[in-house]
Amino acid sequence: MENVLKHYQAVYTVSDMLKDHIGLLTNANGYTVHKYGAMRGNHIDATLGRANAEEASLAVHSCERSSRLYEGESS
Repeated sequence: MENVLKHYQAVYTVSDMLKDHIGLLTNANGYTVHKYGAMRGNHIDATLGRANAEEASLAVHSCERSSRLYEGESS
């Protein structure tokens, strides 16, 4: 039961999100999926990978919206 509680209380990180996304690549061959997983492990996990995925997603959308507004586009 303790493991279940830890699982649902854990933060869904950027690395977790990428693992799930890579796992859903149905048109990719095994080598591509392995290569993407290795790139995630080598370049993302130790830095941005630890960030909360929800917060990172909100930050990206906020930056995109700010960029559009700066360029004169409506939201």
